[in-house]
Amino acid sequence: MGYKTDKHKFTLKLLGAPSWVDFRNKISTISDIATNSGLNTSYNTTYNNYNGKNIALNNQASHTPTLSLEWQYKINSNNILALKGYGVYGNTSFKDYTGTDVFGESSDLLDSNNTIDYNYIAAYNRGLKPNVLIKNDQPVTYFREPYVINGKKLFLNSSEFNTKNSGVSQTENFSKTQVYGSLVNYSTNLTSKLKLDVGLDLRKTVSRHTKYLNDLFGADGYLVDQLQNKSIYTTETFSLKDDLWNPFKTIKTIKVDYYKENITWYYGAYSQLQLNLKNFNFLLQGGYSENDFSKVTYDIFNTNLSESSNHVNLDSYNVKFGANWNVNSKNNIWFNAGLVSRVPILNYVFDFGTNKIKDGFKNENFESVEAGYTFLSKNFNLNLIAYMNYLDNSTEQLFETGYGVTGFTHDLSKRNSGVELDFTYKPFNRFTIYSSHSFGEGVYTKDAKYTEYDNNQTTNLYIKDTRIGSVPEWMSSLSLLIEPVRRLSFTLTGKYHDNFYSNTPAEQYDPVWYPKSYAVNDLKLPSFLLFDTSLKYKIKLNNEDLVNVGLSMNNIFDTLYITESTRSYLNNQNVPVLIQLMEVFFQQILKESMALIQPFLDQEELGTLQFNIDSKN
Repeated sequence: MGYKTDKHKFTLKLLGAPSWVDFRNKISTISDIATNSGLNTSYNTTYNNYNGKNIALNNQASHTPTLSLEWQYKINSNNILALKGYGVYGNTSFKDYTGTDVFGESSDLLDSNNTIDYNYIAAYNRGLKPNVLIKNDQPVTYFREPYVINGKKLFLNSSEFNTKNSGVSQTENFSKTQVYGSLVNYSTNLTSKLKLDVGLDLRKTVSRHTKYLNDLFGADGYLVDQLQNKSIYTTETFSLKDDLWNPFKTIKTIKVDYYKENITWYYGAYSQLQLNLKNFNFLLQGGYSENDFSKVTYDIFNTNLSESSNHVNLDSYNVKFGANWNVNSKNNIWFNAGLVSRVPILNYVFDFGTNKIKDGFKNENFESVEAGYTFLSKNFNLNLIAYMNYLDNSTEQLFETGYGVTGFTHDLSKRNSGVELDFTYKPFNRFTIYSSHSFGEGVYTKDAKYTEYDNNQTTNLYIKDTRIGSVPEWMSSLSLLIEPVRRLSFTLTGKYHDNFYSNTPAEQYDPVWYPKSYAVNDLKLPSFLLFDTSLKYKIKLNNEDLVNVGLSMNNIFDTLYITESTRSYLNNQNVPVLIQLMEVFFQQILKESMALIQPFLDQEELGTLQFNIDSKN
């Protein structure tokens, strides 16, 4: 919504909508697939029915409305002043389980469909006997002792781990965020070819973090804080997913485990200088900021009592330079280089459970260089980009299912480099070829460290020269677009992925915490080729506007492929066993492929193909 005159322009914006998603926090393993005959790509271990309703153990919900008001004042043809004020007020939550680890490597608490058995968990939570499961022909027993409070036996759940007596609960990590800020920007044309922008950025961020009970699964209650008192418990529950629309509503449900408030003041200044010549363009940007961090920890039993931390002041900066050369109407060359020093987030500055200021935190440093070339013509367009960037002193929190944030990995250094190429070729009317290619490498350039929150112990992670993983280092695609009639188009796309490495957590490269199974080498995953297709039609309206209507199908041949791995080669790993599991996986792919192509082959061709496959095995 806005209002505009010759000199003034006002813009009012209100953005934000409630959203939530159920998801799984445990992926299926190759061994799961190898030991279960029914392959199902949508398999979700942590989803099942309990008390007549379907429950996903993991859920994320959010509603964070943003309101902004901007005033732009055109002083004259060369000078413009812009002011903007904004505010963010909203809630986010993340559901997970708390207590006894039911999703360890053995995955004990699963029913006959290999999904979480909520009824079994409820029986365990109530202390019923016998609680015996047969796992690999061996009995697995879960049994817990009750608490005795005022002479009454109660089965109380808690957040305590490494024990079978804390029960299993669904809890909700909840955050309420408030951001208030303002921006001032002054833009002036110093000459007809030189433009300068300067600005100020001021904002305050307050985020309150706590945990609520979501589901007891049959237990008598949940200890409000098992570390301080093992007799005060609650049965009150809250779910943001069920009450998303009003972010201003006061939540009166009892908080559990922790309640803290993080406060950040940000003061920033920036400038940008642009020089535009006939065939050359230059850009120079720079910024500096001060960050003031503080924290308030509340008494979980009496939230009117609190303790405030000392303030920590940190500064950051960024510099960027860019140049562009328009050689002629068909050729263009550009270059960018940047340097960023970024302060750590507040959770790395203060101890997680107290207001203690940590030692050794430092700014992240990011350096990047990239260059590109563009060619444009009537029937052929091409883009070529080469890049290299370094990230040093990076810090990441370690989130473990069932435990929450247990520590942080720091002193991470990463290097990413590569080349990207894409082109479009239109040999004749109504037929277009589009192709893109990316070749790169992502590696850790030195070893890192991990610090546990509970005991503040620091260990070394031996990750130097291993792959960062998670994204294929070689990606190529080829698309063919045909327009048989006007406004109707058909597209077929093939996508090839290779040099794909596992996204192994850096924490696994730790011989202290994992003396028998620490990671030693990265794992290269199999390459794969996928095909997608789409059909689109443009409907012309009376006012000359067009509406696109289409159908699309991804992975049209239903190819089975590995998209993610969080494991690597371990120091005691029997590699042939892993290979055997991979063979089982790909034998299943071959069987599905045979079933797909069998109708198109005669018996002689089918026999020859089957013989070749069996011979390779």
